[in-house]
Amino acid sequence: GRFIVEAENQSNGEITTFSSDYVVFGVGPRSKLRTLNAKGLDQNYVSYAYTHPEDYPNDRVLVIGGGRSADWAAQELHDAGRMVVYVMRQKPESHIKLINDSRYLPYYRRWAEILSGEQERMGLLYESSVTAFGDDGVVTISTPEGLIQVQIDHVVVEIGGDPDYQILEQFGELTFHTKSDNFRFQLNQLVVDQATFESVDILGLYPAGYSAQGTGLSVIGFHAGCFLIAGDILRKLGAV
Repeated sequence: GRFIVEAENQSNGEITTFSSDYVVFGVGPRSKLRTLNAKGLDQNYVSYAYTHPEDYPNDRVLVIGGGRSADWAAQELHDAGRMVVYVMRQKPESHIKLINDSRYLPYYRRWAEILSGEQERMGLLYESSVTAFGDDGVVTISTPEGLIQVQIDHVVVEIGGDPDYQILEQFGELTFHTKSDNFRFQLNQLVVDQATFESVDILGLYPAGYSAQGTGLSVIGFHAGCFLIAGDILRKLGAV
C-alpha cells in the first residue's frame, strides 16, 4: 500500500501495523489542546474537558475560556447551582455582542437572562488571565485592577484546540485554509480537491470533518464530504 500506518493500543502499548492505499484523515478539532501559560497546571482540581455539571459536585467552579464551549460550561454550572467565576481574555463588549448575536441558540438566550439578572452566582472577569494554580484550590488571576486570588473547588479549562497535523509533517509542506465562524471557533483546514476531498498535497489522503477545506464548522456539514470521499475511493477501486 501507499501508506504504512502504526497504531498503538493505549492500554498495553501493543503496536499494530496496517498497509493501505487510501487514508481518511478525520482527527477532531481538539486533538491538540491549547495550553495555558500558568503555573500549577498539574493540580488535581484542574480539568481540561467539560461534559456535565455533576462531574463537579462542590460549590465553587472557575471556568477559563471565552468561546462557545466555555460559555456552555459556565451557564450549565451556574444553572446547576454552582458558584461560578468565569475568566476571559476578551473585553466585555465582545462577549455581549456574541451573546446578542446568538440568541437563537437556547444557551445564549439563557446567557442574556443571566446578564440581565443580579448574577449572584456568576462572577465575570473580563480582560483577565490565570497566572497560577496553587495548593488548596487557590487560583491567582491577573485582572485590569491587578492580581487577585480566589479559592475554588474545581477549574474547567475550555480554551479550545486544533487538529493535530504533526503525523503528516513527514510528507512535506502542507497547504492550509483558515476557517472561522461567528462563535469564535477557528482552525486551519487542509486544502482539498473540492470534487473529491482528496488532499492537494498528499495523494490518497482524504481529510474529513473539521479538517477538510470547505466543510462548515458543524457536524451537519460533514456528510457531503463523506459521500464525496467514499465515491472517489470506490471509483479508484473500480467498484463503481
